[in-house]
Amino acid sequence: MAQHDIGHSPAPGQDASALLGDAVLSRLQTISLLLASLCCSTALSSEHSVLFIGNSYTSASAPNSLDESYRQLVLEAQPTWTEVSIEAYSPGGRNLAQHLADAQTTSSTLYTYLSSDEPNHQWDYVVVHDQSQIPGFPQSEPAFSESRDAAVGLAQMIADRGAEMALWVTWGRLDGDDQNQWLYPDYATMQQRLADGYDSYSDAILGAGLSVDVIPVGLGWQMIHDQALAQGRVPQSPDELFARLYTADGSHPSTLGTYLSACIIFAFITNSSPVGLTWSHDGMTAQDKLTLQQTAERLLNAAKNPNGAGDDDSVGNDDDSVGNDDDDSVGNDDDSVGNDDDSVGSDPTSAGAAGEPQSAPSQCGCSLSLHPKRKLWSMALVALLWLRRRRSCSAPQS
Repeated sequence: MAQHDIGHSPAPGQDASALLGDAVLSRLQTISLLLASLCCSTALSSEHSVLFIGNSYTSASAPNSLDESYRQLVLEAQPTWTEVSIEAYSPGGRNLAQHLADAQTTSSTLYTYLSSDEPNHQWDYVVVHDQSQIPGFPQSEPAFSESRDAAVGLAQMIADRGAEMALWVTWGRLDGDDQNQWLYPDYATMQQRLADGYDSYSDAILGAGLSVDVIPVGLGWQMIHDQALAQGRVPQSPDELFARLYTADGSHPSTLGTYLSACIIFAFITNSSPVGLTWSHDGMTAQDKLTLQQTAERLLNAAKNPNGAGDDDSVGNDDDSVGNDDDDSVGNDDDSVGNDDDSVGSDPTSAGAAGEPQSAPSQCGCSLSLHPKRKLWSMALVALLWLRRRRSCSAPQS
């Protein structure tokens, strides 16, 4: 497992790249190579068609779910796009292996989305994320390898449709994962492992000769987290913007979290900043909206020019604090996450076959814990990889 530094906020006078650690910048350098292909066809078209494939991380904050928030941003920002078709398939708790099975099942809505000849199902982009824990599991875990293989399978189906696949990196949980504390003891560790896992998915897809783009949504959450740390505050404090990105369960996005995610996906797909757009969720303060828009813009600029300077945002003062966010109440952030309207009758839901991570009690079925019998072995593997890395890092330079 690759180890990554955590980025920090810039001191006055520093450029945008100072918001991110070296490892995050390295990750964004890879993303920047894919950015041109992600946005080029959209810029030339009057039609725009995107399918979101996910789970309750996508459907949360309804009626302004992730897909609907993206739709509203696009409609405001791109009035010349005369035909905009945005759809979502997001049953609660779904992972990539289940999505692939759904896509191959004729009775499933996802099969229709990816196989029908209907004009409104000719996608420009298919935007996909995995279950919230699996990408950070050890690669020896069957759940991880099944998701990685399913990512390749979905990429093939999406390519066969003539669409671009975009994987978006989810966020770590507010306080880590209490069901897998040995693996995810805190937010930063979980965020790092999730990003590494999505890198592995991307590598597998590219290794199969297919194309994929990576949208680093979780890194936007990390920027807000690290800004609070750099200013001596506790990101998890209830009045902090970072904490307010979550609902009460510390996992699902609040309306603020959904809005940030939509802004980042909008920025990367359209290659344009959301700063200045007027649409937002009800109850969102003007300061919160601007901060989230600026975060998406900074992330896009860092991806386009990871080693550049002075390209934070379009608001004049490049050293605007990401953390100066009013502590105003943001309304009903605790939207019910269990109302996953896109659930499809006979779609498989079991993620608990013998030897796989077992479903933990949860309204949305979206939490997994590694099987206790394999924790010790997995921890030993992590320790071995860490020791090997320490040795390689301390080896003399050739």
